[in-house]
Amino acid sequence: MSNKIKVSVIIPCYNVEKYVGQCLDSVRGQTMPDLEIICVNDGSTDSTLDVLNKYAKQDSRIRIISQDNAGLSAARNAGLKYASGEYIAFLDSDDFVASDYYGSMYLRAQDMDADLVIGNDIWYWDDCQMQIGVTHYRNFADKKSVITKHQDKIRILSACAVWNKLYKRTLITDNNLEFYEGKHLEDMPFTFSAVALSRKIVFQPFSFLFYRQRNSSIMNNKVNRVRNAMDMLDNFSRLYGELSTAQNIVNRDFYKAALLEMIMRESLIHYGMLARTRPAQMQFWNALRGFIASLPGDECFINPFYRQVAKTMQNSTLNKLLGIKYNSYKIEFKLLGILPLMKIRWFEPARIKWLLFGVLPIRSSEDTGYMKWLNY
Repeated sequence: MSNKIKVSVIIPCYNVEKYVGQCLDSVRGQTMPDLEIICVNDGSTDSTLDVLNKYAKQDSRIRIISQDNAGLSAARNAGLKYASGEYIAFLDSDDFVASDYYGSMYLRAQDMDADLVIGNDIWYWDDCQMQIGVTHYRNFADKKSVITKHQDKIRILSACAVWNKLYKRTLITDNNLEFYEGKHLEDMPFTFSAVALSRKIVFQPFSFLFYRQRNSSIMNNKVNRVRNAMDMLDNFSRLYGELSTAQNIVNRDFYKAALLEMIMRESLIHYGMLARTRPAQMQFWNALRGFIASLPGDECFINPFYRQVAKTMQNSTLNKLLGIKYNSYKIEFKLLGILPLMKIRWFEPARIKWLLFGVLPIRSSEDTGYMKWLNY
């Protein structure tokens, strides 16, 4: 192995005795050996640390950092302090990677002088079922293998996971990027900032990470849904405030607008995931309304679909009476959650002709300027 470390792989570990061996085997077996493997034992109470120590004795590239349990974000931040590679990768301890994963990503980064490389993923179940990852920008990646324009960057912000990406270390260190600690869904603000700051982003569709699906994970555990929703909103609210004063992001007003669209979209998705738990829905809905109320006005939302939803949310009387159902192309309001009152469709915001409780259409029917924002 050369003295130069090409990739630092940061692996947070918490009570994963069943999976971490397979994870480490996949990283140790990479065709590119110039790696450092930083395992952060986040206060595990099972035999995870014993497994890590066994592997560290077998491979000098493995470094173990132990800390009291502080959560995934704190573990990743701890790993970043010790990382010395030219590029940084984050890998969850229950996932694993193909043998050429980091090598192919690194070569792509070098060839294109990229700040950020996005790989591919395969969703994996323990019964060996697999499917190609549900990455929303995949069709877009097929058309554009290199991203440099601000307008193109927003197309890849719909999938903010950190584990399918390779980050240039200087991108992180020069901009003091870190994960918000004590929060779930910490990937989102970190990756949003990294994308906004990157000069060049490239795709490597032939590199594969196996993303394990298990019911007890942070994302899949139904018990976490309320916290996930609230943390998502808190994370993005904090990031929105930071963007207002960020001097290192070019065209920050553009990214503030893009972030607002992302907040609204993700909020409606999480609201839907809280179905059948009306108190939790209303807790989250009121938190979202509070954030929107803190903005100068609903005109902050460039996309008229979200502008219309924001305007509706600002009507307190209306919100007490409504049940809201959302999917990818429309939002439907129902009186007491039963009687349909109105719909706002994604592609037809200018055709809404209703007047209800002072809620008015945002744009005239001949105004199609919003189509430019949607890139259609």
